[in-house]
Amino acid sequence: MRGNRLLTEAIPPNLQDMRTPPVPKHRRFAVFGASACLLAAAGPASACLDLGVYQDDPVPNFSQLTANVGPAVNTVSVYITAGTGLDPKLVALAQKRKLKLLVTWAPDNGTETRDQPGFTNADVTAGKFDKSLGDLATQMAQTGLPGTMRIMPEGNAPWYAWSGNVNGNTPASYVTAFQHAALVVKKATRGKVKILWAPYVRSIPETAENALEKYYPGVKWIDFAGASGHNFGAVPASSAWKDPAETFTKAYQQIQALGAKPFYITETGSTGNGGDKAGWIAGLGKLGTAMPQLKGAIWYDQLDPLGDFRVRSGSPETLAFRTLVKAQGCRPAGLVKPKPKTKKTVKKGKKPIAKKAAPKLGAAVTKKEG
Repeated sequence: MRGNRLLTEAIPPNLQDMRTPPVPKHRRFAVFGASACLLAAAGPASACLDLGVYQDDPVPNFSQLTANVGPAVNTVSVYITAGTGLDPKLVALAQKRKLKLLVTWAPDNGTETRDQPGFTNADVTAGKFDKSLGDLATQMAQTGLPGTMRIMPEGNAPWYAWSGNVNGNTPASYVTAFQHAALVVKKATRGKVKILWAPYVRSIPETAENALEKYYPGVKWIDFAGASGHNFGAVPASSAWKDPAETFTKAYQQIQALGAKPFYITETGSTGNGGDKAGWIAGLGKLGTAMPQLKGAIWYDQLDPLGDFRVRSGSPETLAFRTLVKAQGCRPAGLVKPKPKTKKTVKKGKKPIAKKAAPKLGAAVTKKEG
């Protein structure tokens, strides 16, 4: 999460000119949990959800993560600046644990500055980054792991160089740039790397010219759709406490009306300021009725100047998250769902039947499709 983005995000629409100066950003890693079907082909909503936890760097923290929220974690996500590739250490981690890759492609210079000459949507469309983008997509495919590219997310909000209302861009130029980048990825990998479009949950500013639908690239250009949004609770200049349904239902309906696709809450979180954080997490598991195409939700697990979004060990929210994963999480590849224990009656005079050993974690097993 980026400081300038968070503050802008928390400010009500009528106060959004009160923004802090840009601050340096670090490319983020996110760990996604219980997502056996994250990269599957588009289809009807599944009975289970892809649930996950966001962290800055999973390479040194992966073991602690699984200890806190459970072992159902099988996808790792990373932001990649234009012109760069995947970290070999991250690839090694993903290959060792048979994780899936979600790569957010960010055509900018790696800083929080929104006005970046040379990194406009027109530059993307003109092919300035085609070579490095194609190389990145090819690198993803060559890992042997399932991969999805999230191209230029949250373009309907003003905190990125590719946003449609900054840096000389427009919503129309965003759409053209997105389509161009998607075509580069599809050609480089022959469709092996999937495409995800994910705007912010509401447009900033909320005007007719900046409406969410003006950023939609078209149903044929994407495999998945999603949105991100957060509950800040009682923070300065923020709106009131918003539960998951209030945060996401409207955006979900808008996006599905544009073209039905499997839907992901690509990043979310709640502070405990002014409400029940554990209850908020439990509320994520109740969205399926109003959002039948919902496939999963990703928790933002960070301490931020505007609040503590972390799911800390031993806290009520950790229990709530573990409960959600256990009840609704799709089982990751290689993780066998425990069978209920049953008592067997042994007749007198007969030897008990020896039980077969359970398959080891990572062994070839039948996957549960999400």
